[in-house]
Amino acid sequence: MPQEKLSKGFQDKNFADDVPDKQRFRAEKQGPRIKDPKKRAIVYPPEPLYAFGAKCTPLEKHYFESYNYGYVDVIDLNDSPIFEFTETGIKAKNEGKIKFDAIVLATGFDAIIGGLTEINIKGTYSVTLVER
Repeated sequence: MPQEKLSKGFQDKNFADDVPDKQRFRAEKQGPRIKDPKKRAIVYPPEPLYAFGAKCTPLEKHYFESYNYGYVDVIDLNDSPIFEFTETGIKAKNEGKIKFDAIVLATGFDAIIGGLTEINIKGTYSVTLVER
């Protein structure tokens, strides 16, 4: 399915014509929360890699600020793919050997419930989302 068709749905209906370039709008609002320009350029490249809505939109608290920690780095796997896992880390094409105490292979995040668990929403029998 072409990427253009993937974005036609929930997010397009919620971001009506008042935000014609949704990806640029998000980059302008969320991008500055990542202080390092190199990291920001990888997370929000000048030209969007995907149609708006083709990837999960982070509905979050402090997700982008986590990139500002000194121990967090971002590698553009398009420019520097990982080609080997070693006992002490990884080897990437441009970075060479990178040592780690732990490697987390994360392909997603809690975009659906995320911050909603902190609102204390209660359902049947006063059960919160966290308790459920």
